[in-house]
Amino acid sequence: MTISNYIDRGGELVYQPPFLAEHVGYYGFILDADKDKLQEVCDRYLNSPLGARQRFVPAGGFVLLACCDLPSLQSTTEPYRSRGSMAEREVAIWVLLIDTVKERLYWFLPYIFVDNTYAMAMGRELYGFPKSIGTISFLPDPTQPDKIALDTLVLKHYSPQSHGQVLRLVEVVKSADTFTGPSGARHDFAEFTREIVKILDEDFHLLTDASLLIPLMADLLQLKMPMVFLKQFRDVVDPVRAAYQSIVETTPFSSHIYELRFLSSHYDVMIEECDSHPISAELGLTLAGPLRPKLSFYLNFDFQIGTGVVLTPASS
Repeated sequence: MTISNYIDRGGELVYQPPFLAEHVGYYGFILDADKDKLQEVCDRYLNSPLGARQRFVPAGGFVLLACCDLPSLQSTTEPYRSRGSMAEREVAIWVLLIDTVKERLYWFLPYIFVDNTYAMAMGRELYGFPKSIGTISFLPDPTQPDKIALDTLVLKHYSPQSHGQVLRLVEVVKSADTFTGPSGARHDFAEFTREIVKILDEDFHLLTDASLLIPLMADLLQLKMPMVFLKQFRDVVDPVRAAYQSIVETTPFSSHIYELRFLSSHYDVMIEECDSHPISAELGLTLAGPLRPKLSFYLNFDFQIGTGVVLTPASS
């Protein structure tokens, strides 16, 4: 099939990669999750489309809630670079997966919300980020938030009479409880990384396959974040089918790190369960009461994300 050149139009939302994000404030909260439920996520969104049973498996029974403030996001390709940059905020769930074929670890994002239509369109159409629009607030400010909140349009309960409403879907609140975990600034990225991996291994047996330690640490120490996505578009002629569907891989990388620290407070995470966004049920998170992260940390860094590759289905 001949691939035509992309036609830009007035109000174009999808620019060409690579993209550069500068001084990104990244808050990470590691939450317990059900490993069997995470396997169901892998099977539904990755393994089944590839026709490859058990190719992608969860690295452990946890997910990472990431709350990010991006003051500047810009294409590095002309003429888009000369058009300027824009800010973006996002709240996302990151799941660490093992690709048993390549013997490498990847991040998969089953949920991600942004407050910028350009970021939503570029993320969905280029890579397959399942980005939705929401209102995201860091209170009192992004550098020292006591609260992070995501409000978005949901259908609380499915029924013919249900009407969409904007609700608070995710909220992260600083707790007054006495804190005893790792805290404070770190000045060496390698040591910071090893400390996080050690905690994950102790709590979630992350490194049951010791052979994965080498590629995991190599990616982390080279500031790489391999990601994998389900990219698809519903067909207009037969809406049961996908007009396009593929599994896309890309590897964002950090070009500069400004700050590393473990947060010196406990945080409580509340996730509203909605039929339209069954986050807790789908990922096997605790449904009763707030979630208490196993570990909370902050990074400030620049990163770049470029083009991707399409994985070949097993039957091809």
